[in-house]
Amino acid sequence: MGAPIGKKSELDDITLPWYLDGAPEDVREMFAHSYIANRGYGDRESAQVQIIEDRPQSYRESLAALLEDAAGAPVTVGDRSVTISADAAWALGIERDRLA
Repeated sequence: MGAPIGKKSELDDITLPWYLDGAPEDVREMFAHSYIANRGYGDRESAQVQIIEDRPQSYRESLAALLEDAAGAPVTVGDRSVTISADAAWALGIERDRLA
């Protein structure tokens, strides 16, 4: 997937994989699905999904922009997290019964 090797939380210049820039929509969506499947924590009641990231703010902002673009619905950035709204989760096909 283009992930760097080693302790990524200590890298100040970590970015999303280069190939996502200008990639076809289906590639961006597949990346979004893979990322959420590996890093997302869901809330059955709200149907939101949160990704906790100990990475630079710029990384979280880029990730949120990619996820929001793929979903066509709101994704927000926090101090250490990215929150995928219920509408975005639904648009990405994340089913409520698959959430933790």
